[in-house]
Amino acid sequence: MVSEAANELPVRPTAQAQENAKNAAPPKKAPAADVLPDWLIERNKFFEELWQQHLAEVQSLPHPEINVTLDIGDGNPSSIPAKAYETTPGSFLRDVPKDVSADVVVAKVNGELWDLNRPLEGDCTVSFVPFSQHDGRMVFFHSSAHALGEACECEYGCFLSHGPPGELGFFYDFSAGE
Repeated sequence: MVSEAANELPVRPTAQAQENAKNAAPPKKAPAADVLPDWLIERNKFFEELWQQHLAEVQSLPHPEINVTLDIGDGNPSSIPAKAYETTPGSFLRDVPKDVSADVVVAKVNGELWDLNRPLEGDCTVSFVPFSQHDGRMVFFHSSAHALGEACECEYGCFLSHGPPGELGFFYDFSAGE
């Protein structure tokens, strides 16, 4: 889940900032993984600026009451009041039986795949997609590929090529050269 407050995000110093800190204080050994490449810090900063802009836009929108039809697959859909741009599909999981909610990866909103933390925008039907379904596995593998890619960038300073999810899992090709 992406943090909504910029001050909650971990920030690693640039190589130059780390070098300045070393010169100003007694030297201490830090693992290489504590310093991100400048290009990665710039990319993360750009994303954070876009995220804060998005949050401000969403905050400025009206947040009317909406009606959500929640279908957990038991043949008994229920109607639930909610707030546009505030209520998320994931917020309903606390009221869903644990044997159902434990396997959920993503939601479907009016038949469209929808992140569990993405706010609902209007009246809709929400259902949950478990890992045991093809769409659930593909979303899980896709998200996992992104996590793997970022870990490789941070740990090895590599450049990513491609890393699609597949039927049996996920991968990322990358170049570790300079």
